[in-house]
Amino acid sequence: GLALARYLRKNGIPVAFLDTNDHLPYHHSRYCGSVYRAATLEDDRLVSSLMDLGQQHVGRQLLFITMDRTVPVISRHRDDLSRYFDFNLVSQNVVSMLMNKTTLPLFLDKCGCLYPRTLRISRPSELTQAPYITGFPCIIKPSQRAYGFKAGIAHNVSELEGIYSAASRHSAEFVIQQWIPGQDSDVYFCFTYLDKNHEPKA
Repeated sequence: GLALARYLRKNGIPVAFLDTNDHLPYHHSRYCGSVYRAATLEDDRLVSSLMDLGQQHVGRQLLFITMDRTVPVISRHRDDLSRYFDFNLVSQNVVSMLMNKTTLPLFLDKCGCLYPRTLRISRPSELTQAPYITGFPCIIKPSQRAYGFKAGIAHNVSELEGIYSAASRHSAEFVIQQWIPGQDSDVYFCFTYLDKNHEPKA
């Protein structure tokens, strides 16, 4: 968000932030004109905060989404928010599919993409499939964002059962994935921009 604010402000576009945290770097940045407080970024209260903000300004505002966790909320309420804001999101069906770790592998299969061997589970009895599908070590994580548990690494069935037992209090569905060995320096990613004809522009 701060990098975006710098770019916009240097090009003469005033910038405001909406967040729950009063201690982030942009509070001290000369590129940030206003900071508005939200109770949360992850439920309908975010939408209420944005609607209030939209009503305070004359004309439409550009809305830049800088956190993954806000995407599902904004997507579900896109019709209401579009009364005050211009923003760009793929369809609700695509958002739901990409944000859910249990449906994402189906999409990757369709695209012919490589990804770690993955097992989707919703009950303890399914844990016994892990040695045959993902192998060990493996990672277990909620299919969707859950408070209280992000992910765990298991090296055998006993460890996997223990992690699941503790994590199942926070989520009903999980994915178990093959562990890919390596260091942080082995991780690569890249951003691309495609136009409406799917031609790469940057």
